[in-house]
Amino acid sequence: MTTPPHRLGQHHAFALTICGRAVVAGAMVGLFVAATAGQPALLAAAVVMLGLVSFSVAGGLRVLQTADALRLSVEFPEGADCVRGGDLPLHLVVDNDQGLPVGVTSVHLRGEGFDPVTPLSFPIAAWSKTRARFDVSFPRAGRWRFHGADFHLRGFLGLSGSVVYRPCEAPIKVRPRSVTRRQLHALTEGIGIERDRAGRFLSRRLGSGLELRELRDYVPGDPLKSVAWRATARRRRPLVRAFEEETIRRIQIVLDIGPTMRAGTPGGTALDRGIDLAAALCRHLGREKVGLTTYDHRIYGHFPARAGIAHLQHRLGHLLELYRVVDADLTEVCDAEVTALVGRFLEAQEGHALRRHWVTSERYGDASSLVDPVSELYDIGALYGCVKTFLNTAPRHGAWLPERQREDRTDGMNAQLRLFCALRGLSLPYRLTGPLSGTEEGLVSALGLGRVPGAADHWIVLSDFRGVDTGGPVIKAIRAATLHKKKILLVALDSVPSSLRGSLASAGASWVPLSQQALAT
Repeated sequence: MTTPPHRLGQHHAFALTICGRAVVAGAMVGLFVAATAGQPALLAAAVVMLGLVSFSVAGGLRVLQTADALRLSVEFPEGADCVRGGDLPLHLVVDNDQGLPVGVTSVHLRGEGFDPVTPLSFPIAAWSKTRARFDVSFPRAGRWRFHGADFHLRGFLGLSGSVVYRPCEAPIKVRPRSVTRRQLHALTEGIGIERDRAGRFLSRRLGSGLELRELRDYVPGDPLKSVAWRATARRRRPLVRAFEEETIRRIQIVLDIGPTMRAGTPGGTALDRGIDLAAALCRHLGREKVGLTTYDHRIYGHFPARAGIAHLQHRLGHLLELYRVVDADLTEVCDAEVTALVGRFLEAQEGHALRRHWVTSERYGDASSLVDPVSELYDIGALYGCVKTFLNTAPRHGAWLPERQREDRTDGMNAQLRLFCALRGLSLPYRLTGPLSGTEEGLVSALGLGRVPGAADHWIVLSDFRGVDTGGPVIKAIRAATLHKKKILLVALDSVPSSLRGSLASAGASWVPLSQQALAT
Protein backbone atom coordinates (compact mmCIF):
# COMPACT_ATOMS: atom_id res chain seq x y z
CA MET A 1 0.00 0.00 0.00
CA THR A 2 1.00 3.65 -0.20
CA THR A 3 3.12 5.43 2.34
CA PRO A 4 0.94 6.74 5.18
CA PRO A 5 0.64 10.52 5.18
CA HIS A 6 1.93 10.81 8.75
CA ARG A 7 5.36 9.66 7.54
CA LEU A 8 5.65 12.52 5.11
CA GLY A 9 7.96 15.32 6.08
CA GLN A 10 8.67 18.75 4.73
CA HIS A 11 11.65 19.39 2.53
CA HIS A 12 15.16 19.23 3.93
CA ALA A 13 18.44 20.72 2.68
CA PHE A 14 20.30 19.28 -0.25
CA ALA A 15 22.35 16.31 0.92
CA LEU A 16 25.10 14.38 -0.78
CA THR A 17 24.09 11.23 -2.58
CA ILE A 18 26.13 8.04 -2.49
CA CYS A 19 27.96 9.19 -5.60
CA GLY A 20 28.60 12.59 -4.05
CA ARG A 21 29.96 11.06 -0.86
CA ALA A 22 32.28 8.86 -2.89
CA VAL A 23 33.58 11.91 -4.77
CA VAL A 24 34.19 13.80 -1.52
CA ALA A 25 35.96 10.79 -0.03
CA GLY A 26 38.15 10.48 -3.13
CA ALA A 27 38.92 14.19 -3.01
CA MET A 28 39.96 14.00 0.64
CA VAL A 29 42.24 11.05 -0.08
CA GLY A 30 43.72 12.98 -3.02
CA LEU A 31 44.38 16.02 -0.82
CA PHE A 32 46.11 13.87 1.78
CA VAL A 33 48.28 12.12 -0.77
CA ALA A 34 49.09 15.40 -2.56
CA ALA A 35 50.05 17.05 0.72
CA THR A 36 52.36 14.21 1.77
CA ALA A 37 53.82 13.20 -1.61
CA GLY A 38 53.87 16.60 -3.26
CA GLN A 39 51.91 15.77 -6.42
CA PRO A 40 50.41 18.98 -7.88
CA ALA A 41 48.32 17.10 -10.51
CA LEU A 42 46.60 15.06 -7.85
CA LEU A 43 46.04 18.22 -5.80
CA ALA A 44 44.38 19.93 -8.76
CA ALA A 45 42.16 16.91 -9.41
CA ALA A 46 41.04 16.88 -5.76
CA VAL A 47 40.24 20.60 -5.86
CA VAL A 48 38.21 20.14 -9.04
CA MET A 49 36.26 17.27 -7.45
CA LEU A 50 35.43 19.38 -4.38
CA GLY A 51 34.45 22.25 -6.66
CA LEU A 52 32.02 20.04 -8.55
CA VAL A 53 30.41 18.91 -5.29
CA SER A 54 30.15 22.51 -4.05
CA PHE A 55 28.63 23.62 -7.36
CA SER A 56 26.11 20.76 -7.21
CA VAL A 57 25.03 21.66 -3.66
CA ALA A 58 24.90 25.43 -4.34
CA GLY A 59 22.85 24.97 -7.50
CA GLY A 60 20.60 22.51 -5.75
CA LEU A 61 19.75 25.01 -3.03
CA ARG A 62 18.36 27.41 -5.65
CA VAL A 63 16.33 24.58 -7.22
CA LEU A 64 15.13 23.65 -3.74
CA GLN A 65 13.70 27.12 -3.16
CA THR A 66 11.91 27.00 -6.51
CA ALA A 67 10.48 23.53 -5.86
CA ASP A 68 9.23 24.65 -2.47
CA ALA A 69 7.06 27.26 -4.24
CA LEU A 70 5.44 24.82 -6.68
CA ARG A 71 1.66 24.69 -6.69
CA LEU A 72 -0.20 21.46 -7.36
CA SER A 73 -3.72 20.62 -8.44
CA VAL A 74 -5.43 17.32 -9.21
CA GLU A 75 -7.85 16.81 -12.10
CA PHE A 76 -9.94 13.85 -13.12
CA PRO A 77 -11.39 13.22 -16.60
CA GLU A 78 -14.96 14.41 -17.03
CA GLY A 79 -17.38 11.58 -16.30
CA ALA A 80 -14.68 9.38 -14.75
CA ASP A 81 -16.20 6.72 -12.53
CA CYS A 82 -13.97 4.88 -10.09
CA VAL A 83 -14.92 1.33 -9.10
CA ARG A 84 -12.68 -0.63 -6.80
CA GLY A 85 -10.14 -2.69 -8.66
CA GLY A 86 -10.25 -0.46 -11.75
CA ASP A 87 -7.80 2.18 -12.92
CA LEU A 88 -8.58 5.86 -12.45
CA PRO A 89 -6.61 8.32 -14.63
CA LEU A 90 -5.35 11.08 -12.35
CA HIS A 91 -3.82 14.22 -13.85
CA LEU A 92 -1.34 16.06 -11.64
CA VAL A 93 -0.86 19.69 -12.70
CA VAL A 94 2.41 21.30 -11.52
CA ASP A 95 2.44 25.09 -11.75
CA ASN A 96 5.89 26.75 -11.61
CA ASP A 97 5.51 30.54 -11.54
CA GLN A 98 9.21 31.12 -10.81
CA GLY A 99 11.87 32.18 -13.29
CA LEU A 100 14.12 29.22 -12.45
CA PRO A 101 13.52 25.73 -13.85
CA VAL A 102 13.42 22.74 -11.54
CA GLY A 103 14.71 20.38 -14.21
CA VAL A 104 13.95 16.71 -14.53
CA THR A 105 12.42 15.42 -11.30
CA SER A 106 10.87 12.15 -10.17
CA VAL A 107 7.36 12.57 -8.73
CA HIS A 108 5.87 10.10 -6.21
CA LEU A 109 2.18 10.32 -5.28
CA ARG A 110 1.17 10.20 -1.63
CA GLY A 111 -2.25 9.43 -0.21
CA GLU A 112 -4.35 6.61 1.15
CA GLY A 113 -6.27 3.73 -0.30
CA PHE A 114 -4.49 3.20 -3.60
CA ASP A 115 -1.87 0.71 -4.72
CA PRO A 116 1.74 1.90 -5.13
CA VAL A 117 1.98 4.03 -8.25
CA THR A 118 5.02 3.97 -10.52
CA PRO A 119 6.84 7.32 -10.16
CA LEU A 120 7.05 9.54 -13.24
CA SER A 121 10.05 11.62 -14.27
CA PHE A 122 9.45 14.77 -16.30
CA PRO A 123 11.05 18.20 -16.67
CA ILE A 124 9.61 21.27 -14.97
CA ALA A 125 10.58 24.41 -16.88
CA ALA A 126 10.46 28.02 -15.69
CA TRP A 127 7.14 29.86 -15.95
CA SER A 128 5.38 26.66 -17.00
CA LYS A 129 2.42 24.49 -16.15
CA THR A 130 3.22 20.78 -16.49
CA ARG A 131 0.60 18.04 -16.62
CA ALA A 132 1.38 14.40 -15.79
CA ARG A 133 -0.98 11.43 -15.89
CA PHE A 134 -0.94 8.67 -13.28
CA ASP A 135 -3.09 5.52 -13.51
CA VAL A 136 -4.21 4.91 -9.93
CA SER A 137 -5.90 1.69 -8.79
CA PHE A 138 -7.99 1.43 -5.62
CA PRO A 139 -8.41 -2.18 -4.41
CA ARG A 140 -10.97 -1.24 -1.75
CA ALA A 141 -14.16 0.75 -1.81
CA GLY A 142 -14.35 3.87 0.30
CA ARG A 143 -13.85 7.61 0.54
CA TRP A 144 -10.12 8.04 0.11
CA ARG A 145 -7.96 11.13 -0.09
CA PHE A 146 -5.00 12.18 -2.21
CA HIS A 147 -2.62 14.14 0.03
CA GLY A 148 0.19 15.41 -2.20
CA ALA A 149 3.36 14.44 -4.02
CA ASP A 150 7.09 14.03 -3.32
CA PHE A 151 9.51 15.69 -5.74
CA HIS A 152 12.88 13.93 -5.78
CA LEU A 153 15.39 16.57 -6.89
CA ARG A 154 18.91 15.86 -8.09
CA GLY A 155 21.80 18.33 -8.30
CA PHE A 156 24.53 18.67 -10.89
CA LEU A 157 25.88 15.26 -12.02
CA GLY A 158 23.69 13.59 -9.41
CA LEU A 159 26.16 14.42 -6.63
CA SER A 160 23.46 15.84 -4.33
CA GLY A 161 19.73 15.54 -3.95
CA SER A 162 16.72 16.36 -1.84
CA VAL A 163 13.03 15.55 -1.46
CA VAL A 164 10.34 18.24 -1.45
CA TYR A 165 6.82 17.36 -0.38
CA ARG A 166 4.06 19.58 -1.75
CA PRO A 167 0.56 19.10 -0.30
CA CYS A 168 -2.54 18.98 -2.46
CA GLU A 169 -5.61 17.34 -0.93
CA ALA A 170 -8.35 15.88 -3.08
CA PRO A 171 -11.14 13.47 -2.06
CA ILE A 172 -11.75 10.37 -4.16
CA LYS A 173 -14.89 8.26 -3.91
CA VAL A 174 -14.44 4.61 -4.89
CA ARG A 175 -17.65 2.63 -5.39
CA PRO A 176 -18.04 -1.07 -4.59
CA ARG A 177 -18.11 -3.61 -7.37
CA SER A 178 -21.45 -4.60 -8.85
CA VAL A 179 -22.89 -8.03 -8.10
CA THR A 180 -24.54 -10.30 -10.65
CA ARG A 181 -28.31 -10.22 -10.75
CA ARG A 182 -28.40 -13.97 -10.30
CA GLN A 183 -26.73 -13.67 -6.91
CA LEU A 184 -29.10 -10.91 -5.85
CA HIS A 185 -32.07 -12.95 -7.02
CA ALA A 186 -30.80 -15.94 -5.02
CA LEU A 187 -30.91 -13.79 -1.88
CA THR A 188 -34.12 -11.85 -2.47
CA GLU A 189 -36.07 -14.84 -3.76
CA GLY A 190 -36.06 -16.44 -0.35
CA ILE A 191 -37.70 -13.44 1.29
CA GLY A 192 -40.50 -13.03 -1.22
CA ILE A 193 -39.45 -9.82 -2.93
CA GLU A 194 -40.57 -9.40 -6.51
CA ARG A 195 -41.72 -6.74 -8.96
CA ASP A 196 -45.34 -6.45 -9.94
CA ARG A 197 -46.41 -5.57 -13.48
CA ALA A 198 -46.51 -1.89 -12.70
CA GLY A 199 -42.80 -1.96 -11.81
CA ARG A 200 -43.28 -1.32 -8.11
CA PHE A 201 -41.17 -3.11 -5.51
CA LEU A 202 -43.98 -4.84 -3.64
CA SER A 203 -44.16 -8.18 -1.88
CA ARG A 204 -47.25 -10.31 -2.25
CA ARG A 205 -48.45 -12.46 0.63
CA LEU A 206 -51.66 -13.98 1.86
CA GLY A 207 -53.81 -11.56 3.75
CA SER A 208 -56.96 -9.48 3.66
CA GLY A 209 -56.32 -7.72 0.38
CA LEU A 210 -58.81 -7.19 -2.45
CA GLU A 211 -57.06 -9.25 -5.12
CA LEU A 212 -58.28 -12.84 -5.41
CA ARG A 213 -55.46 -15.36 -5.52
CA GLU A 214 -57.26 -18.72 -5.66
CA LEU A 215 -60.18 -20.83 -4.46
CA ARG A 216 -59.15 -23.56 -2.06
CA ASP A 217 -60.77 -26.15 0.15
CA TYR A 218 -62.19 -25.08 3.45
CA VAL A 219 -59.91 -25.66 6.47
CA PRO A 220 -61.34 -25.64 10.00
CA GLY A 221 -60.65 -22.20 11.43
CA ASP A 222 -61.25 -20.22 8.22
CA PRO A 223 -63.67 -17.32 8.76
CA LEU A 224 -67.15 -17.90 7.37
CA LYS A 225 -67.05 -14.59 5.49
CA SER A 226 -64.36 -16.04 3.22
CA VAL A 227 -66.55 -18.95 2.08
CA ALA A 228 -67.41 -18.81 -1.64
CA TRP A 229 -71.04 -19.97 -1.43
CA ARG A 230 -71.75 -20.10 -5.17
CA ALA A 231 -68.57 -22.06 -5.88
CA THR A 232 -69.39 -24.34 -2.95
CA ALA A 233 -72.82 -25.03 -4.41
CA ARG A 234 -71.36 -25.76 -7.86
CA ARG A 235 -68.52 -28.00 -6.64
CA ARG A 236 -70.57 -29.51 -3.81
CA ARG A 237 -67.72 -29.11 -1.33
CA PRO A 238 -66.85 -26.13 0.90
CA LEU A 239 -64.50 -23.66 -0.80
CA VAL A 240 -63.04 -20.40 0.49
CA ARG A 241 -61.54 -17.39 -1.26
CA ALA A 242 -57.82 -16.77 -0.67
CA PHE A 243 -56.88 -13.13 -1.11
CA GLU A 244 -53.42 -11.60 -1.25
CA GLU A 245 -52.24 -8.19 -0.21
CA GLU A 246 -49.31 -6.08 -1.35
CA THR A 247 -46.94 -4.82 1.30
CA ILE A 248 -43.43 -3.45 1.56
CA ARG A 249 -41.11 -5.81 3.39
CA ARG A 250 -38.76 -4.62 6.11
CA ILE A 251 -35.27 -6.02 5.64
CA GLN A 252 -32.21 -5.59 7.83
CA ILE A 253 -28.72 -6.22 6.40
CA VAL A 254 -26.19 -7.20 9.09
CA LEU A 255 -22.49 -6.99 8.14
CA ASP A 256 -19.53 -8.30 10.16
CA ILE A 257 -16.56 -5.88 10.15
CA GLY A 258 -14.33 -7.78 12.60
CA PRO A 259 -10.59 -8.49 12.21
CA THR A 260 -11.12 -11.91 10.60
CA MET A 261 -13.14 -10.24 7.85
CA ARG A 262 -10.14 -7.98 7.10
CA ALA A 263 -7.57 -10.76 6.80
CA GLY A 264 -5.99 -11.11 3.37
CA THR A 265 -4.68 -8.90 0.61
CA PRO A 266 -6.41 -5.55 -0.04
CA GLY A 267 -9.33 -6.12 -2.35
CA GLY A 268 -9.53 -9.86 -1.67
CA THR A 269 -10.83 -9.94 1.89
CA ALA A 270 -14.20 -11.15 3.08
CA LEU A 271 -15.07 -7.59 4.12
CA ASP A 272 -14.50 -6.37 0.55
CA ARG A 273 -16.96 -8.96 -0.72
CA GLY A 274 -19.37 -8.13 2.08
CA ILE A 275 -19.32 -4.41 1.25
CA ASP A 276 -19.95 -5.19 -2.43
CA LEU A 277 -22.89 -7.43 -1.61
CA ALA A 278 -24.39 -5.12 1.03
CA ALA A 279 -24.20 -2.11 -1.29
CA ALA A 280 -25.75 -4.10 -4.15
CA LEU A 281 -28.60 -5.25 -1.90
CA CYS A 282 -29.26 -1.71 -0.69
CA ARG A 283 -29.50 -0.45 -4.26
CA HIS A 284 -31.50 -3.45 -5.51
CA LEU A 285 -34.01 -3.07 -2.68
CA GLY A 286 -33.98 0.72 -2.82
CA ARG A 287 -37.78 1.04 -2.64
CA GLU A 288 -38.16 -1.45 0.16
CA LYS A 289 -37.66 -0.59 3.81
CA VAL A 290 -34.03 -1.65 4.20
CA GLY A 291 -31.80 -1.18 7.23
CA LEU A 292 -28.11 -1.72 7.85
CA THR A 293 -26.24 -2.89 10.95
CA THR A 294 -22.46 -3.29 11.23
CA TYR A 295 -20.81 -4.98 14.19
CA ASP A 296 -17.55 -6.21 15.63
CA HIS A 297 -17.45 -7.06 19.34
CA ARG A 298 -20.20 -4.45 19.63
CA ILE A 299 -22.62 -2.75 17.27
CA TYR A 300 -20.63 -0.20 15.29
CA GLY A 301 -23.39 1.38 13.21
CA HIS A 302 -27.15 0.84 13.05
CA PHE A 303 -29.64 2.27 10.56
CA PRO A 304 -33.26 1.12 11.05
CA ALA A 305 -35.25 -0.26 8.13
CA ARG A 306 -36.59 2.73 6.21
CA ALA A 307 -37.36 3.61 2.60
CA GLY A 308 -36.28 6.60 0.57
CA ILE A 309 -33.32 7.96 -1.36
CA ALA A 310 -31.92 9.86 1.63
CA HIS A 311 -31.78 6.74 3.80
CA LEU A 312 -30.21 4.80 0.91
CA GLN A 313 -27.43 7.38 0.66
CA HIS A 314 -26.83 7.15 4.41
CA ARG A 315 -26.42 3.38 4.25
CA LEU A 316 -24.13 3.51 1.22
CA GLY A 317 -22.05 6.26 2.82
CA HIS A 318 -21.62 4.19 5.96
CA LEU A 319 -20.37 1.22 3.92
CA LEU A 320 -17.74 3.43 2.27
CA GLU A 321 -16.26 4.36 5.66
CA LEU A 322 -15.74 0.87 7.08
CA TYR A 323 -12.01 0.95 6.29
CA ARG A 324 -11.53 4.20 8.19
CA VAL A 325 -12.66 3.20 11.66
CA VAL A 326 -11.05 5.40 14.33
CA ASP A 327 -12.81 4.32 17.55
CA ALA A 328 -10.43 3.72 20.45
CA ASP A 329 -11.71 0.21 21.20
CA LEU A 330 -11.51 -0.86 17.53
CA THR A 331 -8.00 0.36 16.68
CA GLU A 332 -4.50 -0.62 17.78
CA VAL A 333 -3.12 2.86 18.52
CA CYS A 334 -3.12 4.74 21.80
CA ASP A 335 -4.07 8.38 22.25
CA ALA A 336 -0.40 9.51 22.31
CA GLU A 337 0.22 7.89 18.92
CA VAL A 338 -2.88 9.58 17.50
CA THR A 339 -1.58 12.93 18.78
CA ALA A 340 1.78 12.36 17.10
CA LEU A 341 0.04 11.25 13.89
CA VAL A 342 -2.06 14.42 13.75
CA GLY A 343 0.95 16.58 14.62
CA ARG A 344 3.11 15.16 11.82
CA PHE A 345 0.24 15.48 9.37
CA LEU A 346 -0.42 19.14 10.22
CA GLU A 347 3.28 19.97 9.98
CA ALA A 348 3.64 18.38 6.55
CA GLN A 349 0.24 19.33 5.13
CA GLU A 350 -0.32 22.84 6.46
CA GLY A 351 3.16 23.94 7.59
CA HIS A 352 2.29 24.46 11.26
CA ALA A 353 5.25 24.48 13.66
CA LEU A 354 3.86 22.32 16.46
CA ARG A 355 6.96 20.64 17.88
CA ARG A 356 8.26 21.81 21.24
CA HIS A 357 11.85 23.02 21.50
CA TRP A 358 14.18 20.51 23.09
CA VAL A 359 15.84 23.09 25.38
CA THR A 360 12.68 24.29 27.12
CA SER A 361 12.91 24.04 30.87
CA GLU A 362 9.33 22.87 31.27
CA ARG A 363 10.17 19.65 29.42
CA TYR A 364 12.23 18.38 32.33
CA GLY A 365 9.61 19.25 34.88
CA ASP A 366 6.74 17.77 32.91
CA ALA A 367 5.71 14.48 34.52
CA SER A 368 3.70 13.53 31.46
CA SER A 369 6.95 12.56 29.71
CA LEU A 370 7.05 9.46 31.87
CA VAL A 371 3.69 8.18 30.65
CA ASP A 372 3.20 10.01 27.35
CA PRO A 373 6.59 10.38 25.66
CA VAL A 374 5.25 10.57 22.09
CA SER A 375 2.70 13.35 22.40
CA GLU A 376 5.08 15.29 24.68
CA LEU A 377 7.03 16.32 21.57
CA TYR A 378 4.13 18.49 20.39
CA ASP A 379 2.50 21.63 21.71
CA ILE A 380 -0.86 20.09 22.62
CA GLY A 381 -2.61 23.44 22.92
CA ALA A 382 -1.59 24.64 19.47
CA LEU A 383 -2.28 21.23 17.93
CA TYR A 384 -5.74 20.99 19.45
CA GLY A 385 -6.48 24.54 18.32
CA CYS A 386 -5.76 23.59 14.69
CA VAL A 387 -7.94 20.49 15.00
CA LYS A 388 -10.78 22.43 16.63
CA THR A 389 -10.68 25.08 13.91
CA PHE A 390 -11.01 22.45 11.22
CA LEU A 391 -13.87 20.63 12.95
CA ASN A 392 -15.79 23.89 13.36
CA THR A 393 -15.49 24.71 9.67
CA ALA A 394 -15.66 21.20 8.16
CA PRO A 395 -18.84 20.12 6.38
CA ARG A 396 -21.20 17.97 8.37
CA HIS A 397 -20.65 14.26 7.84
CA GLY A 398 -23.30 13.01 10.24
CA ALA A 399 -24.98 11.00 7.50
CA TRP A 400 -22.37 8.25 7.53
CA LEU A 401 -20.87 8.63 11.00
CA PRO A 402 -22.18 6.16 13.58
CA GLU A 403 -24.10 7.57 16.51
CA ARG A 404 -21.12 7.19 18.82
CA GLN A 405 -18.81 9.30 16.63
CA ARG A 406 -21.47 11.96 16.19
CA GLU A 407 -21.52 12.36 19.97
CA ASP A 408 -17.69 12.44 20.01
CA ARG A 409 -17.75 15.87 18.32
CA THR A 410 -17.97 17.34 21.83
CA ASP A 411 -16.56 14.46 23.88
CA GLY A 412 -13.00 15.29 24.89
CA MET A 413 -9.82 16.14 23.03
CA ASN A 414 -8.76 12.57 22.17
CA ALA A 415 -12.13 11.79 20.61
CA GLN A 416 -11.95 14.93 18.48
CA LEU A 417 -8.44 14.05 17.36
CA ARG A 418 -9.74 10.68 16.17
CA LEU A 419 -12.63 12.38 14.41
CA PHE A 420 -10.10 14.64 12.69
CA CYS A 421 -8.30 11.51 11.44
CA ALA A 422 -11.55 10.17 9.99
CA LEU A 423 -12.36 13.40 8.16
CA ARG A 424 -8.85 14.11 6.84
CA GLY A 425 -8.17 10.57 5.62
CA LEU A 426 -5.70 9.35 8.25
CA SER A 427 -6.24 5.60 8.51
CA LEU A 428 -5.64 3.98 11.88
CA PRO A 429 -4.66 0.29 12.07
CA TYR A 430 -7.62 -1.89 12.96
CA ARG A 431 -7.44 -4.09 16.04
CA LEU A 432 -5.99 -7.57 15.64
CA THR A 433 -6.05 -8.65 19.26
CA GLY A 434 -8.87 -9.99 21.38
CA PRO A 435 -10.75 -13.29 21.41
CA LEU A 436 -12.72 -14.49 18.41
CA SER A 437 -15.79 -14.75 20.62
CA GLY A 438 -15.98 -10.95 20.57
CA THR A 439 -17.61 -10.93 17.14
CA GLU A 440 -20.03 -13.58 18.38
CA GLU A 441 -21.18 -11.18 21.08
CA GLY A 442 -21.58 -8.46 18.47
CA LEU A 443 -23.75 -10.69 16.28
CA VAL A 444 -25.94 -11.57 19.27
CA SER A 445 -26.38 -7.85 20.00
CA ALA A 446 -27.27 -7.18 16.36
CA LEU A 447 -29.86 -9.96 16.27
CA GLY A 448 -31.25 -8.68 19.55
CA LEU A 449 -32.33 -5.51 17.77
CA GLY A 450 -34.97 -7.63 16.04
CA ARG A 451 -37.03 -7.65 19.23
CA VAL A 452 -37.40 -3.86 19.15
CA PRO A 453 -40.90 -2.74 18.10
CA GLY A 454 -40.98 -1.91 14.41
CA ALA A 455 -37.87 -3.97 13.62
CA ALA A 456 -37.39 -5.68 10.28
CA ASP A 457 -39.03 -8.98 9.40
CA HIS A 458 -36.14 -10.39 7.37
CA TRP A 459 -32.51 -10.36 8.46
CA ILE A 460 -29.63 -11.00 6.05
CA VAL A 461 -26.37 -11.68 7.92
CA LEU A 462 -23.11 -11.30 5.93
CA SER A 463 -20.13 -12.79 7.76
CA ASP A 464 -17.39 -15.41 7.69
CA PHE A 465 -18.79 -16.77 11.00
CA ARG A 466 -15.34 -17.21 12.53
CA GLY A 467 -15.53 -17.71 16.27
CA VAL A 468 -19.19 -18.78 16.25
CA ASP A 469 -19.66 -21.82 18.50
CA THR A 470 -21.97 -24.64 17.46
CA GLY A 471 -23.77 -24.44 20.79
CA GLY A 472 -23.07 -20.85 21.68
CA PRO A 473 -25.19 -17.73 22.12
CA VAL A 474 -25.59 -17.13 18.37
CA ILE A 475 -27.60 -20.35 18.03
CA LYS A 476 -29.83 -19.26 20.91
CA ALA A 477 -30.23 -15.77 19.42
CA ILE A 478 -31.33 -17.24 16.06
CA ARG A 479 -33.85 -19.51 17.76
CA ALA A 480 -35.23 -16.58 19.74
CA ALA A 481 -35.53 -14.55 16.53
CA THR A 482 -37.41 -17.32 14.73
CA LEU A 483 -39.79 -17.54 17.68
CA HIS A 484 -40.54 -13.85 17.10
CA LYS A 485 -41.39 -14.74 13.48
CA LYS A 486 -38.17 -13.30 12.08
CA LYS A 487 -36.63 -14.91 9.02
CA ILE A 488 -32.84 -15.18 9.24
CA LEU A 489 -30.78 -15.61 6.06
CA LEU A 490 -27.08 -16.36 6.67
CA VAL A 491 -24.63 -15.55 3.85
CA ALA A 492 -21.17 -17.10 4.28
CA LEU A 493 -18.46 -14.95 2.72
CA ASP A 494 -15.82 -17.60 3.35
CA SER A 495 -15.59 -21.34 3.95
CA VAL A 496 -17.50 -22.53 7.03
CA PRO A 497 -17.28 -25.98 8.69
CA SER A 498 -20.16 -28.31 7.91
CA SER A 499 -20.88 -28.84 11.61
CA LEU A 500 -21.49 -25.12 12.09
CA ARG A 501 -23.68 -24.94 9.00
CA GLY A 502 -25.81 -27.77 10.34
CA SER A 503 -26.17 -26.13 13.76
CA LEU A 504 -27.19 -22.78 12.28
CA ALA A 505 -29.67 -24.44 9.92
CA SER A 506 -31.19 -26.49 12.74
CA ALA A 507 -31.72 -23.26 14.71
CA GLY A 508 -34.11 -22.06 12.00
CA ALA A 509 -31.85 -19.98 9.74
CA SER A 510 -31.53 -20.34 5.99
CA TRP A 511 -28.01 -20.84 4.64
CA VAL A 512 -26.50 -19.35 1.45
CA PRO A 513 -22.75 -19.97 0.91
CA LEU A 514 -21.09 -17.47 -1.44
CA SER A 515 -17.52 -17.68 -2.68
CA GLN A 516 -15.31 -14.98 -4.13
CA GLN A 517 -15.90 -16.31 -7.65
CA ALA A 518 -19.66 -16.21 -7.16
CA LEU A 519 -19.50 -12.49 -6.36
CA ALA A 520 -17.47 -11.61 -9.44
CA THR A 521 -19.11 -9.25 -11.88
